[in-house]
Order: sequence, then C-alpha cells, then structure tokens
Amino acid sequence: MKKINLITILIAATLIFMLESCKKSEATTDLTKNVTGTYLGTLETTGQKTTDPATANIQKLNDYSVSIHCIGNTFDTTFMMDLYENGDSMMLCFTDQDFEYEYHHQMTGGHHMMGSDNWQSWTNHMMENHTLNDEHYGSFSMTNHSFVYRFKTPGNNSQITKIFTGTKKNQ
Repeated sequence: MKKINLITILIAATLIFMLESCKKSEATTDLTKNVTGTYLGTLETTGQKTTDPATANIQKLNDYSVSIHCIGNTFDTTFMMDLYENGDSMMLCFTDQDFEYEYHHQMTGGHHMMGSDNWQSWTNHMMENHTLNDEHYGSFSMTNHSFVYRFKTPGNNSQITKIFTGTKKNQ
C-alpha cells in the first residue's frame, strides 16, 4: 500500500513539474507577444523640419520574427525582422538575405535554435553575428510600449533617413 501511494505521489509530482516547465518555457520563447499590434506615431525626415503622422503594424511571423508595415503620408514599406531580448527592450535585426545584404556575411548557423540557452539574447546575437561597427535600426521598449525605427531611403544624390517613433495603441 505504501509503495502504491509513493508511486502515485511521484507520478503526480512529475506531471506538475512538467506542466509548470511547459508554461515557463512558453512564456520565454514567444518574443513577439508583447510587441505585436498597432503603433501610432510620427515619421520624421532628418535634415528637414517635417514630421508626418504614421502608423506601424507589427504582426507575428513565428516566435522570434515579425512583419513590420510602416505607413505615412508619402511612405509605405513592409519588411521582416528578428527579435532579441535586451533587458527591458526588444532589439531588431535583419533576417536571412536582408542580413547578408546589410552586413555582407551570413548569420551563424542556429542563431535562433531554441535548444540553446542564449538563443534569444541580444548580447549573444551580437557576439556571434556582428562586428563592432554593424548598425541596427530599431527596437521596442517594453517599459513604455514604444517602437522606434530608422529607415534609410535613397534620395537625390544622398541617403534620406526617416525615423518612425510610436506608441502601442490600446496600452
């Protein structure tokens, strides 16, 4: 009788442990859940004194990538980015071919493999995939639910930079 009770207790404890582990794992692996949504803000053109109203719609592609659609009066672009945790911020970096085009090399294999301990860490991403001078153009603040992204766009003989700054709607 004591053996049956002990086995029952061990099985119950194992099940509870497994269920709690799954909950904890799910909470840390979906990097998109706190950044998806609509951000209302402005699009400022550097070097000019113009600021236009703009909207950024962020949609989940998978647990670590988002599609960003930014729309302003004379601006409309959609692109994909990977997310990395960095304290109270969620940092952005290019995906696949866009990464290669921007940084002129491929990402290291398994950069988002969930089996590794540091797969979602910004520090780990920077150490494994970047040099000191590599630029990144945007991030999400988890504290004030905001999004900032700097766009480089070709202009008449130079590059024009537009900066989107917005706050998540319904926060």
